[in-house]
Order: sequence, then C-alpha cells, then structure tokens
Amino acid sequence: MPKCVTEAHKELMHYTTSSGLAGIVSSGCVWATNAVALNDSQEIIHFFDTRLIDIIREEVTNAINELIKNPRIAQRIESDGGSDKVAATQTEIVTNLLREGTLLFHQPHIFSLSAITNDRVRDNGLLSQWRGYGHDGGYALVFDSNEFEELLKSEVQQHFYQHMQWGDVYYYGLPDAEQRSNEEIVDAETKLRAGIRELHLDPKPSTMEESYDAMITLSCLFKHWGFHEEQEVRVVAIPPNQEVLSAAKDAGETRKPREISVISRGGLLVPYIELFKGGSGQSTKLPIKRVIVGPHPLSTTRKKTVEALLKSNGYDAEVKISEIPYLGR
Repeated sequence: MPKCVTEAHKELMHYTTSSGLAGIVSSGCVWATNAVALNDSQEIIHFFDTRLIDIIREEVTNAINELIKNPRIAQRIESDGGSDKVAATQTEIVTNLLREGTLLFHQPHIFSLSAITNDRVRDNGLLSQWRGYGHDGGYALVFDSNEFEELLKSEVQQHFYQHMQWGDVYYYGLPDAEQRSNEEIVDAETKLRAGIRELHLDPKPSTMEESYDAMITLSCLFKHWGFHEEQEVRVVAIPPNQEVLSAAKDAGETRKPREISVISRGGLLVPYIELFKGGSGQSTKLPIKRVIVGPHPLSTTRKKTVEALLKSNGYDAEVKISEIPYLGR
C-alpha cells in the first residue's frame, strides 16, 4: 500500500443506511461496489479526461525535444508536420491507449470511508452526508484505522486481487495545500511520467509495467473538486480478470479471488465484492469503535435498536446521537 493511511487518520467513518448497518454488523463484512455503479458520473474517467492528458503532453514534448537532437530523427519529425503536430498526435494516441487499456482490463470496486477533520465531525458526522439520507435518516460506523488496515492485509493474504490499496482521495481542481493525498499522487505521477518517457526514448518489453499500477492509483483516487466535502478515504479492490487469473495460476498462485456478486438497486444491476467475509458461517469481528445515529425524529429509539444490534453480535461499542438539528426535509 503506497501510503500509510493510519498515520493521517486514527479513525474513519462509513455512512450507511439502516439495512447497510444491520448487514455490516451481522455479517462482519463490507461491500466494495463496482465503480460504474457509484454516484459520480466521472468516476475513474476524470483522471483520463483531465490530468493524464497534461502529463502525457508534457512528457511527449520533452521526449521529442530530446529526440530531435539526432538530425535524422529531426528531419523525419519535420516531414511529419513539425514538433508541435507530432506531439499532439502522440499525446492523443498514448492517452487513448492508456485509457482504453486501463478501463478494459481493470474493474475497480470501491469501499468508501470519510476522514474525521475535527472533533465536531468526530461526534456528530457531516451534515452534507446526513442530507444524502433525507427523511430516512442514516448512520455512521466509526472504524479504528490501524485495525482496519490489518483486515485489509489479511484480505490480500487470503484472496488474490489484481490490485488492492487504500488512500485519501485527491480532489482535482483544489490547491495542493488543501489536499491530504498530495504525496501519494506526486509519487504515482512520477512513476507514470517515467514510463511515458521510457516508452518514447528507450522502450523495452517491461516498459510501463510499474506505470500501470501508478495509473490505477491515479484514476481511482482522482475525483472532481465538487465532492471534496465528503473527505473520502477509499479502499480500491480490483479482482483479477480471467487472463490475469490464468497467468497467475500458471505462475503458482494458489489464492482464490473473491466472487463478484450482483444486487439490483433502483433498477440498476450493481456488482460488488464482500470484503472480509468469513467462511463456513463464521463472521469477522470488525473494528467498530462507535456508531453515530444520524438526525431523525426517532433518533432516541434508533439508538436503542443499534445498541441491541451491536450487543447481539458481540460488539461493545459506544452509540451516539448526532446533535445536528437536521429535519431531513
């Protein structure tokens, strides 16, 4: 995992519905939902349509400036319309190849958490999140980050994933000073730039191998600035496609991938993976520290039912009622 989330966050929240809360507590697992079914119309593709184009254009231009030092190559580039035209053409070609290849072979599944930015949020949650649940209300599960990370490590040890990580979301369009994930994004961009340079200056069979993981990180953690109030920290789980799985088995891989399940939600078929799901009827004990009952006219009654749910499933976690006076209208 490229960045230690636990250094930045002692606890993380997951907002959910009453049925989601009951399912998580009783099963001991959480659902990572396929990115295509999330509520962002630019999910995953935002990076390809914005930042990736700039990165490729810059690196292609730098590579051409290096290549034209060779008179023979300079003459060929000139005959093709000059440096600017060749750079524009190459930028479009490489962008499309990386975009199509990534979207075709990688199907990210996302489990969303929310950072706790101050004590008020810690005790009451975010109004912007509670608004999303309207009159039905909502709940926030508060997880211990260190223990949650241990579950992620165990998940990877027991099940085969094409890619697995977690990290802070980078909100494209906000100043870097307001970003929590800047270090991680810079590291991924550096690796991607190195691959693009090598692709144009000294291509090898292994060219872009390390860059693909960096591109997955960038595409999965880049979101439009308009979502920044969510303060999202996300788990990215990519199950292997058949080609990757076959190659891994040939190389001696014995871990089995998680099965992808499907649920119908609002007329849409939503694929998901059950992270941490135990076998043979066993359920994992999740690191639940607290549960916050969101604003609701029956919040006191809801608190009592949550306490009963936790107790019946072996949890000794505090249950609090958000003090935010939102009516859900």
